[in-house]
Amino acid sequence: MNTHLHVLEAWAALYHVLKDPAVEKRLTELMNLFLDKIIRKEGHFGIFFDEAFNEADSSKGICSFGHDIEGSWLLWEAAEILGNKDILKRMRAIAIKMVDNIERVAVDKDGGLFLESTRFGSHVKTNKHWWQQSETLVGFMNAFELTRDEKY
Repeated sequence: MNTHLHVLEAWAALYHVLKDPAVEKRLTELMNLFLDKIIRKEGHFGIFFDEAFNEADSSKGICSFGHDIEGSWLLWEAAEILGNKDILKRMRAIAIKMVDNIERVAVDKDGGLFLESTRFGSHVKTNKHWWQQSETLVGFMNAFELTRDEKY
């Protein structure tokens, strides 16, 4: 997931400056891969996949909160750059769902983001790392810009 997220980020940046049809095709494919395979129905990323993009059993119980919040805004930004109306509609709902999940299960009372959960959310690793805190600021600001809801 993480590799694909950052490849998507690069394709989006390239498409933003080139508007090349081949780049548009690859970016569209990646966006659909995230929407159809990588993002779980409940709005968290799967972490590890096989070559057919079936989530690995070892990954199924893990939620990486930093990647979820980072993905919520990176994917929305890529959707905006791509400009595909169907993807924009689908991604807006997913981006908000991802942030709502983070707010519900991953934010400490001081506003800091916890590392991850394991065993399908029953064990939260409460340590915090710098990069996740930065992604949280951007993710919640993006959710506010999408909804104008001050809770974000």
